[in-house]
Order: sequence, then C-alpha cells, then structure tokens
Amino acid sequence: MPYKALAIVALVVFVLAIVGLPAAVAMIRNHPERRLIYKLTPLTALSFILWGVLLAWAITGIRDDAVMSRLFARARRSRYLPTMIGGLVLVGMVGTALTL
Repeated sequence: MPYKALAIVALVVFVLAIVGLPAAVAMIRNHPERRLIYKLTPLTALSFILWGVLLAWAITGIRDDAVMSRLFARARRSRYLPTMIGGLVLVGMVGTALTL
C-alpha cells in the first residue's frame, strides 16, 4: 500500500476515533443519557463546538435543570430569547457551512 493511501486511511481512522469519543466515554461511564449522546455523535462531524459540548456532557454526567431554568426565565423576562435562539441557529449554520 503506498504511503499516501496509508496516511489517508490512518487519518480517517483517527478522525472517526476522535468523533466517536463522546459516545465511547458515555458508554464506559454508564451515563444516564448515553443513548442520546450516542445518537447525537454523528452530528459532531459537522460542528467542533457540538463535539466539545457532548464530550463535556459525557464526562460530567450532571444534569442541572435549575441552571437552565434560571437562564431561560431571565431570557424570557428580557425578551431576548428569540434573538438568542436565532443567534445559536445562525452560528450552527455558519459552522456547518464552513466545514463543507
């Protein structure tokens, strides 16, 4: 096998191993949301930010709905929730477009 082909195969295997890391960590640690993390893992190929979030979620295993409730309650009171959601969607679309 030529060196270029071997390097390409090694790079593909390395990228797949890195992309699959959050799912592997969640499965090993028996995370309560491991199935959801496993299902979301293929999407991380499109967004490095999502990969980082999934990896942190898989490692911590903490689910703190109180923090999210306070964040969204504050956003609703300030009427910025639609703007925040639109901004997050826009950032995701730009990140996906840059990877294509």
